[in-house]
Amino acid sequence: MSKRVRNEFLDYILELLEPMEGISWGSMFGGFVIRQNDLPFGLIFNDELYLKVNDSNLNDYKSIGSEPFSYSKKGKTISISNWRVPGEMFDDPDNFLEWVKKAVRVAQNSKK
Repeated sequence: MSKRVRNEFLDYILELLEPMEGISWGSMFGGFVIRQNDLPFGLIFNDELYLKVNDSNLNDYKSIGSEPFSYSKKGKTISISNWRVPGEMFDDPDNFLEWVKKAVRVAQNSKK
């Protein structure tokens, strides 16, 4: 584990991810990046988790009313391929881990 700044939400997510091997994290632009075996698949900003998404899992996120992580740059809104995980998803750890595993596969496929 990294020795950088921590927060309670990050600790909570890391606890949920304990069944998975190779999980690490780091600070990034005022938030955190979560990786498996050095492959980034998740972001945390403002106590919200955003997981990597592509066509294979996009409908999962759309069906629950999620939205992509976005930020403003030079007056434009930029959205990236990480979508918000609603809080109720954390209530079912097994289902949550399935969503995380899909996000890891998306990250693996985007690296190829």
